[in-house]
Amino acid sequence: MIPCVWYVSRTVNPWEQSLIDSMAASLRARGGNVSLYVDGGTAELGEACSWRALTGLERAGRILGRGALWHLWGKAPSWWWLIRLRFRAVHTSFDEKPAWAGYPSRLFPDSARNGESVIIPTFAARGAADNAQSGLHVAGAGPLDALRAASLTMRGLVVAALSSPCLDALLGPNGYYQVPEDSEEAWRQALEFVASDKGRRLAASARHHLKENFSTDQCADSLITTYRRTMEGYGA
Repeated sequence: MIPCVWYVSRTVNPWEQSLIDSMAASLRARGGNVSLYVDGGTAELGEACSWRALTGLERAGRILGRGALWHLWGKAPSWWWLIRLRFRAVHTSFDEKPAWAGYPSRLFPDSARNGESVIIPTFAARGAADNAQSGLHVAGAGPLDALRAASLTMRGLVVAALSSPCLDALLGPNGYYQVPEDSEEAWRQALEFVASDKGRRLAASARHHLKENFSTDQCADSLITTYRRTMEGYGA
C-alpha cells in the first residue's frame, strides 16, 4: 500500500480531529503505512504526532524526505507548495468553498457537488456509549452538522433536529428525534423524549446504523480508491 503522510491543519477543530484519527486507524488496520501529523495538540488522538513539537530540521526532513503521497486535512499551510513540487497529494476540506491544494475529496456526498471524490467516514465509539445517560445534541441540517452529530452519537448523545437528508443518511431516518417545527413547545418535547427510554433506544439505533453503513472497512476502501486515483500514471 502507498506510504502516506497525513497533515491536519490548525483550522481543523477537535471533533474533526477525532474523526480523522478514526479514519487513519481504519487504514492502518488494513496494513496502511500512515504517518499522522497534527498542527497542534494531540491529547485526544491515537497514533498522531504534533507538528509544532518538531524542530525546524525535523519538519524539513518530513517535507523533503521519503513518501509517495500526502493527505491534507483542512487549509493548506504556507509551505504546502513544497509538498506539491515533490509528491502527489489528496486534499479533504471542511470549507464550503475551498481553495483546493491537491486531489479534491469530501466526507459527504452532498458536499461533492463538483465531482470531488467522496471518502466514507467512520466513527469510533468513545467510552461506554451503550450505557451512557444520553444528553441532547441539537443539530443543524448541513453536512458538517450531520458529521458532528454522528460523532456525538457515538459518545452516547441523542440527536434532535428538524428533518434533514444529511442526518437521514448518517443516522438513519429513525436515528434521531425529528422536531416537527421550530417552536419552544416542540423543543421542550424533544428534551422530555431524550430523558426517556425511547431516547436511549433512538441513540442505539443511530449507532447501529453508523456501524453498518460507515464501517472501518468501508472507510479504508474509499481511502484506498481515492489514493489509487490520485496516483494514476505515477511511478511503475
